[in-house]
Amino acid sequence: MSTLDYVIAKENELKTTLYPRMDKDASLVHLDPYVLTRLDQPDKKIDNVVNVTLNAAGILANSIVAVLLKATTQTVVQGMKNNRPMTDKETSFIEAFLEANYEQIDDILIKQNRAVLRAWLANHLVARGWTGACYFPYLENGEYYPDLINWDMRYGSWEYGRKELNWTGYRTPRSPSSINFEYGTPETQDVSRGWVGEKGYLAHGEDLIDIVTYLDDEKQDIYIGGVHIKSMKHNWGRVPAIIQATPSGFMLRDKGYMSHEGESIFQFNRDLFGEQNRNASIEQTLGMKSILPPYTEELDNPGVGEPAPYPDKVATITEVPKGSTPKLLQQPDLNNAAIQGHTDINAAIGEGGLNSVDKGDVRMPS
Repeated sequence: MSTLDYVIAKENELKTTLYPRMDKDASLVHLDPYVLTRLDQPDKKIDNVVNVTLNAAGILANSIVAVLLKATTQTVVQGMKNNRPMTDKETSFIEAFLEANYEQIDDILIKQNRAVLRAWLANHLVARGWTGACYFPYLENGEYYPDLINWDMRYGSWEYGRKELNWTGYRTPRSPSSINFEYGTPETQDVSRGWVGEKGYLAHGEDLIDIVTYLDDEKQDIYIGGVHIKSMKHNWGRVPAIIQATPSGFMLRDKGYMSHEGESIFQFNRDLFGEQNRNASIEQTLGMKSILPPYTEELDNPGVGEPAPYPDKVATITEVPKGSTPKLLQQPDLNNAAIQGHTDINAAIGEGGLNSVDKGDVRMPS
């Protein structure tokens, strides 16, 4: 069994639990357009409807991220040296190094056109509930590089052992040009390997291809398009990666518990946003019908010939043949039950997150 098989097996497990929840949350963050569908056939959309996508989910996520980014952090080091607690002067050197290390990580991320570390962590903990990173610091030409690669855990896989991570994997799509730049082309590599295609390299213009990185406490394996192309040993003695979930959810261990592990900010509102959009769509559709109400008309041969002009144009008198006067088709108004449902849904969403932001109840320690 190859290391890629471990990754694929874990991904298949997460596809039935955690990944679907993350996909739904991503749809809420991106405010994917809502479409009103039939109750008896949820896969069929309803025509002639004003579909409304409200922004409550995106505002909630963005507001919490903004609060987290305002928090200040302080690096504190404690330890022992020669069987005694380290002094403030001794720990200050380590603290200064760590602060400089974080700054250098951010500098590298900015040069790569990526979000700085704190922004990435805040966004992913809020929207995904999980975050992770691969950390491989190294020396090159006498210079220190804190190489940190942020992972979107929707595309991660991992297994924990008794003490810590046993292994972790990460899948990411890459363009042929970026793969050739990093892993070589026929001019720089032995093409007889044939790791992708007959020519041993990727031609420009092909579709994106998945790269899978596998890490354990001894090595790193790289797979491109399902083909193993590189294995590198390391001497860290542990998996050089970290995976962290939010302490949200009720941490039960029922079958499929991972779907509720490390909850995002949408934990209590996830399904209510859809109901809110449904209410808004119905309200707007009924409002539109009050402007252009539907009519019925008695005709000898309905559907034959030119349709009669719409009889409700503003500031006009519409002429119709005798005996074919249109009759207004009565439409249900928003009854008390619908109005109460609208109120209850909005109140529930407020209790689940938005009100705490609006009222300033979300506080971070300084």
